Parts: sequence; C-alpha cells; structure tokens
Amino acid sequence: GGDGKFAPNVTLLTLEVLQAASLKEDVVLILHQDRKDHRIMSYINRIENLTLAEQEEIVKLLCNLCGQPSTIDWLMYISEWFEENGQPNSNSRVTIRAAVHTLLNDQLTTLQRNGVYLIYNLSLKEVFEDVSIELATAVLQYMHSDLPDDQALLCLTAITRFIEISSTDVPALIKMLGPDLNKYKGKNEKMDKLLAMIDEKVAKLPSFS
Repeated sequence: GGDGKFAPNVTLLTLEVLQAASLKEDVVLILHQDRKDHRIMSYINRIENLTLAEQEEIVKLLCNLCGQPSTIDWLMYISEWFEENGQPNSNSRVTIRAAVHTLLNDQLTTLQRNGVYLIYNLSLKEVFEDVSIELATAVLQYMHSDLPDDQALLCLTAITRFIEISSTDVPALIKMLGPDLNKYKGKNEKMDKLLAMIDEKVAKLPSFS
C-alpha cells in the first residue's frame, strides 16, 4: 500500500517461499544478496512485535536453515552490522534472540514446540560457548514446565550437547536454575541415558559448602 506496508498474507507467503527455498543448497546465494541491508535479519529481530502467525513461519524458516552447513553458518555469523537506528547487531544474536523468544513465549504452545525444534537443531552444530550457555538457560527455564516426552527428549539432548561445549557453566546452571529433571526418569531408555550423563556432570561440580 501507500504506507509502504504489505497485506499480512504477503509477508506470510514470502516466508513460506523462503522456507521452501531454504531446502535448496544454493539458497545461501540469495541470503548473501542481503549482506548490505540485512533486511531479512532486521525483520526477524523484531519477532516479539510481529503477529503470532509470522513468528511461527519465521521459526520454521530458521529450522530449515539449520539443515545445511552454508546456511547454518549464515545464521550464526558473528560479524557486526547496524540496524537503521544505529544499534549494532549480528546474525548470530538475531538467531539466538528468536530461538529464546519462541521457546519462552507464553502465548502459543505450537510456537514453543517449534522453538524446541530450533534450539535442538542449533545444539547439533558447533556453536560458541556463550551461545550454548544462553540457549541452555532458556531450555532449563522451559523445563520447569511438564513437557510431553518427545519435547523433553529433544530438550535433554540439547542440554547434553551444550554440556559438551561448556562443561562447567552449563552443569552449574542446571544446579542453580533447578528444574526437576528426575521427573523424566523411567520414561524411556534414551531419556534415562541422557539424564545419567547430565547427573554425572552436575555431580562433578566443586562444592563450596
């Protein structure tokens, strides 16, 4: 329209097109075309202020972009660029912000579920230690809720991956933030194995009492 805004369905359709394109190997060439203005990431950075429908499509796009080395690298670039208001930002910061927001939002459970998928996907990559700590903090907060077994399994898998990256800080977070992970014991063999690994790491923390 004349105000420079598109009809809502145009934005959603564009996100769906990008989701489909993100499954192609050469989509990174399109993403690199945005290096000057960073329009895609600037848009995603406003995720908290977007409609829930847009938020859902954004997190699906980010999940798809985790599927290839070139696109996950693009998501996690740490090179700084500047928003229109002069604020410094980076692709990595925007990705983490979107992941944490979607996981901890209290408006839509399907958005939370997709947030779990995104953080699980990110946990499988070689992320920096500060990223692993930030994502682990969000997952541990989320795990204070009673989760379905499938989501709990993904969360526990992510936590063990973050422990591999940050072997002291993440176990310390588990001890400090204190979600009762024992409530997931006895559910299935995979979860029991992950819980045993987590317990072992937490038990090795030095005691200052």
